[in-house]
Amino acid sequence: MKNNIQGNEVWRYIVKVISLILMLVHRGTRTHSITQIEPIGHMSLAEMAASKGMNVAVFSGELLNGLKFLGNSGCDKNTVVGLYCDFENQSAVESFSQTIKKQFDAYVFVGGPQTVGLGEEFLRSSQADGMLRGEGEFSLFEVIQSIDHPDGWEKIPGMCSFRRDGTYYDNGIYPAIENLDQLPIITGRIKSPQHREINHMAVMSGRGCPFNCSFCYEGGNSKNVRRRSVESVMKEIRCRLKANPRVKYIFFGDDTFTLDKNRVRAFCEQLKELRKEHDFVWFADAHVNIVMKYPEIVKMMVDAGLVRMQIGIESCNQHIIEID
Repeated sequence: MKNNIQGNEVWRYIVKVISLILMLVHRGTRTHSITQIEPIGHMSLAEMAASKGMNVAVFSGELLNGLKFLGNSGCDKNTVVGLYCDFENQSAVESFSQTIKKQFDAYVFVGGPQTVGLGEEFLRSSQADGMLRGEGEFSLFEVIQSIDHPDGWEKIPGMCSFRRDGTYYDNGIYPAIENLDQLPIITGRIKSPQHREINHMAVMSGRGCPFNCSFCYEGGNSKNVRRRSVESVMKEIRCRLKANPRVKYIFFGDDTFTLDKNRVRAFCEQLKELRKEHDFVWFADAHVNIVMKYPEIVKMMVDAGLVRMQIGIESCNQHIIEID
């Protein structure tokens, strides 16, 4: 790549030679609850890539079907494959990465919450080209911009990889994206094949969590709460309902949807109005302390179409909860 190519010209050059495939893979996942829900993080990364002119695809499902998808997509040495890794699928990601490198010789980068606990040993074993910790909308594409000059990867926050001499480096976690409204809205145009005909959709209206629940990645790593504007989220929902009128169920994936009762009220008012035009119900997570402090928001949400609320419980034993 010529060093004098800058800005959008970089992307016009990249799009000629690099395709991006973002994947959530598990073993035996035909009924796996995670893969039944749209991979909202992958879709956000995909929209960012598409906004830059890249050819991008998303897959969510079983390992063998994932290999078939890569083959049908023309995966080769000019393809970047992004693999999501959590505690449950770590071994699957490790072996899948090895297979991709052997069978397709593609670039492989691993992201997701489990990467904060992984390091050199995993990266060598998986044969992946690197790990990206933290939110990846910007860091992934910084990596792709430097795909022909991997020495530049060492300057990218959140990147973990190897130098030319084989030594390992670790750049920590990419800083949290403060203004989420600067990210493209999810249109639903780029979907995993198994989600193209579904009647539900996932929405993320904010990121981060101020609490420190021991079982949760967000509480331990993403303390900085950032929220999209209600207007941006509703624009996304309307866009996706227009594109897929079959949607009957909206899944809000935020860990802290109920954190700000005034924001919840604003959402409820708009969702209530939107339900006059579209027949749907919705789901949201809540923190038990917030619901106890503002019990009136439950009725407010139900009146606006809420049919299910999930509350994370660390323990029913107060002594266990108070252990630091």
